[in-house]
Amino acid sequence: MVIALFGITPERALQIWFSIPYATEAAVLVAPAKQRGQDRSTISPGCASGVPRGAMQDLILTPQAAAKKINLMRFDDEATALQALISGQIDVVGTGLLVNRTLNRNDPGKNYEVKIVLRPLHFGIGIRRGQTDLLQWLNTFVYTIKNNGELDAISRKWRQLPLEAMPVF
Repeated sequence: MVIALFGITPERALQIWFSIPYATEAAVLVAPAKQRGQDRSTISPGCASGVPRGAMQDLILTPQAAAKKINLMRFDDEATALQALISGQIDVVGTGLLVNRTLNRNDPGKNYEVKIVLRPLHFGIGIRRGQTDLLQWLNTFVYTIKNNGELDAISRKWRQLPLEAMPVF
């Protein structure tokens, strides 16, 4: 099984089965507060946007890049994309919702902020297709720790946010 920041998507569901969601996140674009030209709904033409290759942000922005004249730069991993933002090689970076906190802690003074929310994400535990009994157990486990408050306590400890409402399927 895969227990990681593994977003539930219809495309991935063709390959594996997912448990019910246990966490929520968002694919976002982050930039220093002084970065102008991004208005929370669109990326300015010519904007140098960095994304980790194959990440959700890459999948979302690739179809838009040519039409919106976005200079989309792909990096081998998130750390390299973040370093490109810090060093000024790119204007915005595709990352997760809470990454700006870490950037602000490690690179003070630039006041990194979420500029655009590209898409909400929900994470599930991935398993091999056909493992019905394991899927049932996982769904029961996630359901239990959601309802007894344990998952909320984990979210508050590590994300400093309460557990958000999540869809069920």
